Amino acid sequence: MKEVTIDEIKKILGSREERIRELWRRSRGLYEELENHEELIKSVSLPSSNSLYENQLNEKNRDLFDVIIRQKQLEYEQEQEIGQLLLEINGEIEQINRIWICYQMLRGMPFHIVTRLYVDRELYRIVETESRMNHRAFETMRKNALESIKANYDSRETTIELIRKM
Repeated sequence: MKEVTIDEIKKILGSREERIRELWRRSRGLYEELENHEELIKSVSLPSSNSLYENQLNEKNRDLFDVIIRQKQLEYEQEQEIGQLLLEINGEIEQINRIWICYQMLRGMPFHIVTRLYVDRELYRIVETESRMNHRAFETMRKNALESIKANYDSRETTIELIRKM
């Protein structure tokens, strides 16, 4: 899993739903593009090369055959690229979900502080004032909560194992 920074954790907590919606939209678009490629491949029926050469095609037909072969190669390469993009999107979704689970593992005041600051996007000074904690204690708790999220995210435990710890 890709390393994550505290700043990335903050951004993900604040925009989780929008980011997942956007990733699913991109994923659907790529699947549609992949389906269009499959339809294109079905529509271009390529006779076997043996029968083409057995009939001793003229130069013009061989040029056409070369164009079709190159088109097939380009389609294959594009399908591979789409597949790679889909893997990357799935990785991003997994990252977002893992961070969210690690956030959900927080309890009590740390959970409350992180929720209000990063999920609900409330102003720092308002959350700090309403916590009735002094600045140093509030800042330490906020920082420790974010580091806890990161530590759980970076752990070797699977996401399922993290869920079981909740």
